[in-house]
Amino acid sequence: MVPAVIRDLEAAGVITTTTVNEKYHRRWQVRLAHPLYAEALRGGLTPLRRRELLGRLGDALEATPLRRGDDPSRLAMIRLEAGQRVNADAALAAARWMLGSGRFDTAEALAQAAVDAGGGFPAEIVLSRAMTGLRRPLEAQAVLDAAQPEGAEQRAELSLTSAQNLQFGLGRGERALAVLRDAAAGIPEGPAGHELAVTRALFEFSAGRPEAAVELSTAVVENVDAALPVRIGAIGILGLALAFSGRPLQAITALDSGMELLRDSPELLSTRSNLLIGRWNALWFAGLVPEAQRLAEEIHDRLVEASLEPLRGYWTGLVGWAALLTGRTRTARAWLEEGTAICTRYMAGGGQLAALEGALAQAHCLRGDLQRAGTALAAARAAVVAPPSELPWVELSEAWVLWARDDATAAAPAALRAADGWRRAGFRPLEAWALHDAARLGDPSGDERLRSLAGECEGELVPALAAHVQALVEADATGLERASVEFERIGLILFAAEAAAEAADAHRRAGVPNRARVPMLRSAALAADCEGSRSPALGRISTRGTLTDRELQVARMASGGASSADVAARLGLSVRTVENHLQQAYSKLGVSSRAQLAAILGTIPESDRQPDLSTESVH
Repeated sequence: MVPAVIRDLEAAGVITTTTVNEKYHRRWQVRLAHPLYAEALRGGLTPLRRRELLGRLGDALEATPLRRGDDPSRLAMIRLEAGQRVNADAALAAARWMLGSGRFDTAEALAQAAVDAGGGFPAEIVLSRAMTGLRRPLEAQAVLDAAQPEGAEQRAELSLTSAQNLQFGLGRGERALAVLRDAAAGIPEGPAGHELAVTRALFEFSAGRPEAAVELSTAVVENVDAALPVRIGAIGILGLALAFSGRPLQAITALDSGMELLRDSPELLSTRSNLLIGRWNALWFAGLVPEAQRLAEEIHDRLVEASLEPLRGYWTGLVGWAALLTGRTRTARAWLEEGTAICTRYMAGGGQLAALEGALAQAHCLRGDLQRAGTALAAARAAVVAPPSELPWVELSEAWVLWARDDATAAAPAALRAADGWRRAGFRPLEAWALHDAARLGDPSGDERLRSLAGECEGELVPALAAHVQALVEADATGLERASVEFERIGLILFAAEAAAEAADAHRRAGVPNRARVPMLRSAALAADCEGSRSPALGRISTRGTLTDRELQVARMASGGASSADVAARLGLSVRTVENHLQQAYSKLGVSSRAQLAAILGTIPESDRQPDLSTESVH
């Protein structure tokens, strides 16, 4: 029977009630309707009153059946905050649960309580893992060095945890692999060996050896004696390795099988997240960008609701990354800045931060913000923990920073270095992506290699990139128009706008300028959805041999938000002369509005410019 006070508070909109287990309807959960209510209540409590209430809450919770997986964690944390003694076993179980949920701060507090209560080696392992997650690898290693394992199983766990800290915390990948190999050689086949194999598969992947990762993870997935959590972990790594080696469709199938195994465990959101990160990458590499965007937004919202901040940081970044793929650079920059700020406080899965910072640097470049682009590039370089697979992200973002600084001769070579790094790592879709970026930056010399990759990779992304560069090399206007349509279909809107502009330029060069109007209009319409993004192709092609210097000057100022009267005053012209120049620019470029003009010229409106913008040049 529901107490009257609960009914009254719900009717007043102060609390909400929801079913926790919809399958059995065994428990209702009561929550405050708004976070500010909690802040107001906490602000009115004295420390002693708060501890008293926590003690009563702990007594009430302990008197109920602790059915939910996080109930012991909740109870242990309440006891800890209330200043009451915490049982070592209960605190350790709670710490493990929090660690698996990505709540590293809480996991550390509980693990330390377990250590203080005599939890011994198992508690020290959890404590070190929480410290690694909180980007304190030296402290974690000190805990591990002092640990005293007993028996083969604990020795294997110590080796596994030390290797993870070496890899993700201290950036010593080869040493981490050596620790795993030594440990595997000294233990018999069994649960510890399976977990070592899964971790080694992840490290092989990070070291740029995806085929070795596929082999190791597949063996664990197919081993019926391996525990379910270990098999699911292996599926996650298998999916990553398949996707990055050019088999995204196989990756999606494998990852979906892992999701099916988790069907009856909806509370394991962090485990799902690991599988879905691989799925996000596989969707991108398969050319399913809108679906990748929807996935990122959905998981981000679920993680916000669950308050899993470390994981939310990375998925926040993936929402921004998806926006960057579509060309919505203003949106991308906001999400990526938030995501990287969160991830910087945690390990967030190792070197994923280097990729997010690299994407942020490119977003800043496409917005024309050189100062912040340089800051993000430096952060990306500092975040690298596995150079074979992560350093190319830095080199690719460096290419865009060089372009934004008007160093066109150095930009494309940096992108080609990134492509070469990913080629050596066996990351075929990313190699293709970097070769395509090099072509966008002015060097399409990777054309032949791109066509080869198109035949090796599943999905539609790499073939689309290869077809675009081939048409660009051959000055094939019709092929460029087809590339624009294909890019739009798979969700790469900025690429579609660039290809359409290149098609218009190819028509002009072929001596049929009348055929340039339609693709140029298409380019303007597509670029208008890209939030004022700058681009080498859009700026270089749209005005080449088309506008006079005065027409270009007027067009740039007008498309940036200046009125005709403002332009006239700045240039010492009459308003009528400005309007004539503007109409000539409209006619030559095949547009009919300042918004379309801004899209073609890659002009950022004055209202959207950052105060620290260090250049006003239009590329």
